[in-house]
Amino acid sequence: MFNATLALGTSNLKVRRAYSSGSDLYAVANSVRCLIRGIDCGVLSGTLREGYIDYMRITARTLLPYAVVFLSVAGAVAFADTLTLLFGRPSLHLFFVAVLLSAWYGGLWPGLAAMALASLSAAYFIFPPIGALAIEQPEDQILFGVFVVSLLAIMLLTVTRKQALETVHQLNEALQQENAQRREREEALSAALAKIKTLNGLIPIYSMCKRIRDDTGYWHLVEEYVKQHSEAEFTHSICPKCLDEKFG
Repeated sequence: MFNATLALGTSNLKVRRAYSSGSDLYAVANSVRCLIRGIDCGVLSGTLREGYIDYMRITARTLLPYAVVFLSVAGAVAFADTLTLLFGRPSLHLFFVAVLLSAWYGGLWPGLAAMALASLSAAYFIFPPIGALAIEQPEDQILFGVFVVSLLAIMLLTVTRKQALETVHQLNEALQQENAQRREREEALSAALAKIKTLNGLIPIYSMCKRIRDDTGYWHLVEEYVKQHSEAEFTHSICPKCLDEKFG
């Protein structure tokens, strides 16, 4: 009786400790759910963990180009403000660099995002009146239009060039793979041809014993010579004429 009471108290203490934190509570609930459904909890936890890691990797790959967009445009704004404080005149050059970098790293959509963010930032921080998106002076409006068109051209040229380089790289890899396969086929063909032996040219044969002389002056039986210089094999038999002459 005392042992049963002690075991029950120990079990209750373990349960209270398990429920004392949120992570332990989730672990207990997950284990109970797995046991009820008859699923291996270790396998389920590993699968969920792998799925979460894959999801985070995909999310990071998706958001990283837009992080590059934000950081590059923010750097362009900071550089333009620094030039304004130092020399009293801003510069738009780094906005072009930001769009080029974003388009090269992320492609079309990050390039468009960088172009839009750079245009809004230039209108707000560079073109007068500062701190407003509305550009009042006609000459500033024309300059802003040229600026936006230039950003668009740089972005499209960068994306097109990157796609062309990627296509060339893929074609080079395919060509290298095809060349490797062709070399393998040529080596296999050369190996097969090396195994093929043919007889050609004039073969010196003695008319009496029918032996054949090789290049070293040694005389061989016809069977030996043909076997050495071809893939032919001989089977011996007797013709009807010899049968009549020898045994008739």
